[in-house]
Amino acid sequence: MHNFKIRNKLFGTYPIIFHHPGYVGGPNNIVGILKIKKLFFNFVKGPSGQTFLDRKEMIKYEIPASRELPTPDICKELTVIFITNLKEMGSAPRSLDYFGMPYRVLGSEVKNWKNSEKIALLIKELPLITTKYFLLMDTDDTFAVDKLDRILEEIKSKPECKMLLNAAQNFWPAEQLEKYDVLSFCDKIGKEKKSAHKYINSGVFITETAFYRKIVPDMDVTKAPLIGSDQSLFYLLYKKYYPKVQLDYHCKVFQCEFDQELVIEAKSIPSWKRIYIHTESKIYPYYLIYLKNRQKLLRYLYRFSH
Repeated sequence: MHNFKIRNKLFGTYPIIFHHPGYVGGPNNIVGILKIKKLFFNFVKGPSGQTFLDRKEMIKYEIPASRELPTPDICKELTVIFITNLKEMGSAPRSLDYFGMPYRVLGSEVKNWKNSEKIALLIKELPLITTKYFLLMDTDDTFAVDKLDRILEEIKSKPECKMLLNAAQNFWPAEQLEKYDVLSFCDKIGKEKKSAHKYINSGVFITETAFYRKIVPDMDVTKAPLIGSDQSLFYLLYKKYYPKVQLDYHCKVFQCEFDQELVIEAKSIPSWKRIYIHTESKIYPYYLIYLKNRQKLLRYLYRFSH
């Protein structure tokens, strides 16, 4: 594969897994990630020309070529898990197929899906996970743009960290968490880390398997601040177990929504397609309007001079 590296210009980091939770028009800044997603799958498309359909945004993406590779060394340390009952699992497994990374799928037999199934099925699977770490990803609103080795390296580089979650900019579910005083805790840590990526999204995380086994008693979704919501539980875990539970504050390996400039570093992609900014942010619309007007002026001057 040609290089398809994406740099978060604010932090100078290169995230591997991208996550666009929610829907366009909602509170999450996901427009740019959807554009990058379309470009990525076009970049790695297979020869068949077949496509798959994204469930949430109803966008068609190219199916990448699958690689039949020998089991890499990373599989001796890391198990990747998806939990879904969707027939078309979506962009996350499709991207890992391209990189030759095996994974397990839980929940295909579930007929009436509830969010609480996610935690229950994972707890049931825990005795069968023999690797030191496991990575859980939502299936159809995440995708990987590189091999996963550096994610493993990132958690290993923090000896005190046993679980690393992708960090969001949107605090949810705010109303149900109000009495638990986690918002002020998140804001305090975010200030220390100098990052607006200070809230939790439980759609992507890597953890030591032994640590997750220890916190299973805390994972009762029937007692969650928002009943059935694993994300509301993870906020309580974050406050209780920090620094064993941490967020990827500077998007070193996980990029969950964004309000910064993302730059694609791929020589085969035209320069005008390499820069992505969230078009609904408070700053960048003015910049986009400037660019649009500048382009109109240049076209007018060109016609006038010819």
